[in-house]
Amino acid sequence: LAQLDLKDTYGFKVPEALVGIADRPQTAMIQVGPKLASEEWERAGTHAGIFNRSLGSVPAEKVAFVRLSMLSTGTPSEAAEFLPCNDGAGTTGHVLKAQVEKIFGYTMENMTGMNSKEVCQSLVDNCDGMYMMSLRALCPVTCGCHRWWDPPAAFYAVTEHGCPTDCRTLMTVTRKSGMIGRDNCTDVAPSAFGDRALHNYMHSALEYIYAYPERAPTVQKTFRVLIDSNYLAYSIPVANLLKGEMSNVTNFLLSRKFIHSMVSGRWELYTGVPHPRNLTGCDFVTSWEFAAIFQLDLCETGAGYRSIRTYCPEACRCTRDAPECPVVGCGVLPTPVPAV
Repeated sequence: LAQLDLKDTYGFKVPEALVGIADRPQTAMIQVGPKLASEEWERAGTHAGIFNRSLGSVPAEKVAFVRLSMLSTGTPSEAAEFLPCNDGAGTTGHVLKAQVEKIFGYTMENMTGMNSKEVCQSLVDNCDGMYMMSLRALCPVTCGCHRWWDPPAAFYAVTEHGCPTDCRTLMTVTRKSGMIGRDNCTDVAPSAFGDRALHNYMHSALEYIYAYPERAPTVQKTFRVLIDSNYLAYSIPVANLLKGEMSNVTNFLLSRKFIHSMVSGRWELYTGVPHPRNLTGCDFVTSWEFAAIFQLDLCETGAGYRSIRTYCPEACRCTRDAPECPVVGCGVLPTPVPAV
């Protein structure tokens, strides 16, 4: 250790005891381990060899144990409660690279030498994957977990899919401050579904549906009931066409053809068959028909996915201060009339 040269100067006199300590040779060997208590340092003396200690000598803290258990054995969504809204959570690029390689299952040589921010940014196109919960937990800023407008994580930009809880708080604060982006209570135009943000959102939402094999028979059964009961209000020729093509209709609805029909502006429930009320855009994807067929209400909040309210506040009937709704221009719920 450095040897100090203590002298009396500017009218101050150094205590003799301090001079004596500084004159003695100071050596220490330190290895990383649980911190020693201050009294153990004192007993060790000035020539201390400090080595790794057994965890058995460290007093247990219940809160720390619960958090450690959650981070090591819990799901990414459970661990998200304890993670900061920060790419890499303070780790180095090398450590983050190793963690990311575990997620993808192969070595990523192109990330060698990158810092944490660069590692995350190189993976931004993967943020909206259904099974990328760990990536969203490790790279929440890059994945837009804190963004209310156009998050790269799209439909999955929620705590249930890996985004840290702190990001939701940050999103609320930035939205109310009016600092970033469009935020008024009007629906986007149907053509906006061809833009990257909404295209990714709808792709992620329908991927969520496609991921469950049991959805196909449910979609087919629901569609059949709606047709047979005339709830979809198609003409008899169109209804008969759909009944005869039910397997193909189901395949269409559960394929990329359905997404393509929306982003290309056709808004069909089957090839050549439009929405029964000729709805398009926000009205199409928030309609009761869409919700019934897919068992998915895109206007709902707290359902384990990011709602479509930011893009479709009118169709979702947003009101002032409602979750995930714009902070500008939305009305308030009517005041209930007291019973007489």
